[in-house]
Amino acid sequence: LLKIDVEGYEKFVLGGAADCLAKTSCVYFESFEPHFLKYGYRCADLFGLLVGRGFSIYRASNGVLRRVPAGYVSRECENLLALRRPEDLLERTAWRIEP
Repeated sequence: LLKIDVEGYEKFVLGGAADCLAKTSCVYFESFEPHFLKYGYRCADLFGLLVGRGFSIYRASNGVLRRVPAGYVSRECENLLALRRPEDLLERTAWRIEP
């Protein structure tokens, strides 16, 4: 698990963490479009970086994972999960994926 909360600088932290990401199955990160815009990028840029490295992006609430749809924008500050293999998390928890 990699936890990141750098107030909008997430894309640059993850962009420089290729070796770390290759060994990571879950990234827990803060997402908020206005924070990202301060640094010249958008949610789509960060999500694209993670998806390009083999992750899927999810919102988690009350033990339920919901996949973030294409074009999703975090309009409120929220924590998201980038999972390489969601089934690994499901095996370790009582969580479920909502279709």
